Amino acid sequence: MTRPETIDDLTPYERQGHDVATITPANITRHPALGQHLLAALAEAERLGLEIVEDTIRIPLTDDEQAARVATAQRNWDTGKSYYDRAVAGEPLETWAHYTVKRWCKDEGIDIPEAVLAEEATR
Repeated sequence: MTRPETIDDLTPYERQGHDVATITPANITRHPALGQHLLAALAEAERLGLEIVEDTIRIPLTDDEQAARVATAQRNWDTGKSYYDRAVAGEPLETWAHYTVKRWCKDEGIDIPEAVLAEEATR
């Protein structure tokens, strides 16, 4: 993965909107009177342009929320890259930064720097 630039560069989880309701299909058939209302709620959600994914109704992200999520993903990527560069240069890292480096390397599909692995082996 390269540094995210748009909302399309984020994972599906990071792109999903805000959950409003989860409607379990079994409830629609198990309780016919309630089922009619649940089906009506799904139809209204669809009419309003809400996202319906499997059994969950979601409010889509606004443009500002999308921009904020991209900015957060960029900060996280930049932080991981910074720690990775420090580790490759042989600089000692705080113990908690090792997780960030390992996660960044996994996401980028590259090997974890030997310095990180060696520091962890000494603990």
